[in-house]
Amino acid sequence: LAPDVLVGLLDIARITFVNLQHSPDPTVAIPPNFANAANVESHPEINPYQDLESWMKLIQGLDLLISVDNSNVHFSGALGIPTWVLLSENANWRWPINASVSPWYHCVEIIRKARGETWDSVVTRVHGKLSTFVEENSGAKPNS
Repeated sequence: LAPDVLVGLLDIARITFVNLQHSPDPTVAIPPNFANAANVESHPEINPYQDLESWMKLIQGLDLLISVDNSNVHFSGALGIPTWVLLSENANWRWPINASVSPWYHCVEIIRKARGETWDSVVTRVHGKLSTFVEENSGAKPNS
């Protein structure tokens, strides 16, 4: 899943996105449409490879984590943070095919890409779920 596919989520009002993409390779850049978005926060001063405690505190401050399968999903799941993990149809064995919630972390919802479905379509589904999440957690309708 290319990060550019997620840009469709940036139009949901009243959300501050926190970019958790981090690489030990300094040449790996955040896509410009994220780096320049007004509602995206990045914390390059926190390096999870050198300061895991600060990284975990950053994750602990989130209302919701949306990610592909990586360590951030496991961190947020262990902390009890609501999490949506976006998976391909051939995801790792840790994510049962017929499950919508992780058997390991009950706060992790599985959003699986169906065979033949595009990631754009998955992000459209996530957009709807996220709009509802914002509405339910803010008391007002998104984009109003």
